[in-house]
Amino acid sequence: MLPYEPKVLIVMSGSNDYGGGTNNALIVELLDEIYTTMREVLPDLKVIQLTEFLQPKRTQLGEMVRDFNARLLMYEAENNDWFTITRCTNINTIC
Repeated sequence: MLPYEPKVLIVMSGSNDYGGGTNNALIVELLDEIYTTMREVLPDLKVIQLTEFLQPKRTQLGEMVRDFNARLLMYEAENNDWFTITRCTNINTIC
């Protein structure tokens, strides 16, 4: 991706990670590492992060989804000059 020098990156992440048992704090920490590395190469890069939505077959993960999205909102508040959240409620809001 870096050779194309994108101005905007749209990311959906989280569900496979926390569905596999990874801690939400760690997921956001890893995302921060990725974004920091990318912005070192592309300092004007803007990131749009899609919030996670509760998938019908994964309703048991509801609390993790809410926690992950809350952590993304905190991350956005700290990095709002380049990081934006787009709230999704279901797959149809992405398509």
